[in-house]
Order: sequence, then C-alpha cells, then structure tokens
Amino acid sequence: MSLKREEWPAKALGFIAPEVIEMAQEIRKICNTAMVPSPDPEATDFVPYAELTEEIVLGWCFEDGIDQEATEASLQANIDLQVTPVKASGVPW
Repeated sequence: MSLKREEWPAKALGFIAPEVIEMAQEIRKICNTAMVPSPDPEATDFVPYAELTEEIVLGWCFEDGIDQEATEASLQANIDLQVTPVKASGVPW
C-alpha cells in the first residue's frame, strides 16, 4: 500500500487506538525520529531518489515534528564531547 504524505499515519495506523498513536507520536518526538511513508510515484510531489537533496530530506524530517534546534544542539553537544571528553576510563599511563 502506498500513501501520500498527508495521509500518513492516519490511514496506515487507522486500526490502532488513538491513545496508542498519540503515545507513538510522543516517542517519535523524544527520539527525534520521522515517519516517512512509502513514496507514491504518481503523487505530484514525488521526488525520484536520484533527485533527493539534503535540504529536501531534512525538510521532511522537520516538517514531521522533529525539533531542528534541539536536534542540532544535541548533535553539537555530542561532537563537543568527542573532541573534548569529560570522562575517561582506564588508567592514565
């Protein structure tokens, strides 16, 4: 089954209780994950794989409720810890 972006997740999850859908959406926000449905090649907004850009894909993610500022801050904090760790293990020699 192929769904258009605006139909997801309503039709795909139509058989699941609304409370479960709400809980899943909260978990997605916490985990910074996006739901991207299977593409419909007949859709007017279909983008072939070879034409996808970083801007298009990130746009889908941030449009789907992922907090861009929080995601970028989390990634930067992770990079900063890798560059300048605050914890170490083992012995110093």
